[in-house]
Amino acid sequence: MAPYADADKIKSIVGEARLKSAAPKETADLDALLDDKAAAMSGRMDSYFRRGGYPTPIDTASIADADVQARTTELLAEVCSALVFESFVAGQRAISKGQDEARDWAIRWLEGIATGRLSLDGVTRTGKRLAVSGTTAPSIPSTLFSNLRFPV
Repeated sequence: MAPYADADKIKSIVGEARLKSAAPKETADLDALLDDKAAAMSGRMDSYFRRGGYPTPIDTASIADADVQARTTELLAEVCSALVFESFVAGQRAISKGQDEARDWAIRWLEGIATGRLSLDGVTRTGKRLAVSGTTAPSIPSTLFSNLRFPV
């Protein structure tokens, strides 16, 4: 599966300087790191698409209308890039308003796809939307982790 954005596309959307400053200090190859993160975030996006009833991965090459194909391809790349950048800055204390807005927009859009409130132009749903709500999480005692002892 090819990711929805490659390193060059992510750098053009987010900005190479911003990515370099947010990347872990030990990063030797930014492009390789971006490609790895893009593959992971594309998988995350696919989970939302599957919940929305879409076949995954989304194949934009099969969209007949060239304008719709270009818009959908760009949209998927923007969402993927926002998630990749968010994964870089997630552990940082000072996150800018723009970073928060990009991440929030991407997640809201994906949730809209998963719930059926939004749709992907040019892509046909092949399956029934998957219901994921209504499952109760198991109860875990609040002291469980404090009682565990790890070797030092």
